[in-house]
Parts: sequence; structure tokens; C-alpha cells
Amino acid sequence: MLRSVAIGALAIADVGCASGPESGSVRPPATVKLNVGGGAMIENTPWTVIFDSVISDSRCPIGVLCIHAGEALLALELASPLADPLPHDSPHFTLGTTPVAIEGLRFTQVEVLPLPRQNVKIDPGSYQVTLKIEAVGG
Repeated sequence: MLRSVAIGALAIADVGCASGPESGSVRPPATVKLNVGGGAMIENTPWTVIFDSVISDSRCPIGVLCIHAGEALLALELASPLADPLPHDSPHFTLGTTPVAIEGLRFTQVEVLPLPRQNVKIDPGSYQVTLKIEAVGG
């Protein structure tokens, strides 16, 4: 299973923060690291992407031979001061190994840490995700 990613010409922003929903900004195309509860404002859009939680984590543990690599399913939210303040009005989406396009943006899961270990439960608040964010369309 490939664990390293060539970032190339993408801008990298490390804006992970567990203390609040907005902890930095990125300009697509960009790669951003977020901790659970952390977020990043996406420049030239009204959106802030927030990493809510890991819904499930079926990734193959380190040192174990698996037939299927598994995946981590992430719960993400796009929040905006321009959107209705009711929580159900903000776009929520699940992101796994397949990229998701929403509100003119494409989100791709690049890395989820920590890596799973056999017989070790990961604390739900300790997850960190690296996302690639790209603008789609015209």
C-alpha cells in the first residue's frame, strides 16, 4: 500500500487545530492538514472546511498482511458565514478513498493519521487528516 504522496506544485498549509473551526486559510489547489474539530477557510469561496470526525476506520494495521487495504471514512462540513446558521443547512459530506465534489470544490483524502496498529484503539480526537482541495468547473 502506498503511504507517501508526491505533492508536486501544490501549496501546502498546515492549519490543523483542535481548538476551533477556523484555523487558517488555503488557496486551491492546496493540501491542508486538519485535526478533529479544526478547519481551514478556502480562499475565493465563502467556505470553511471543518474536519468533524472519523466515522469508521477499516485501514489495515501496520505489520499485518491484509487482503483489502481498507479505508477511513471522514465526516466533513462546509461552513459559511453567508449560509443559514442552522446546522442542517451547512453542507456535510463523507469522504473516503473516492474524491468528493461539492460546492465547486473537489476534496481528496491524502493521508489519515495515526496509522492503525494491531490491538490498539485510536483515540477519536487524535486523528489528523491531510486533504487535497481543488476548484472544479469554470
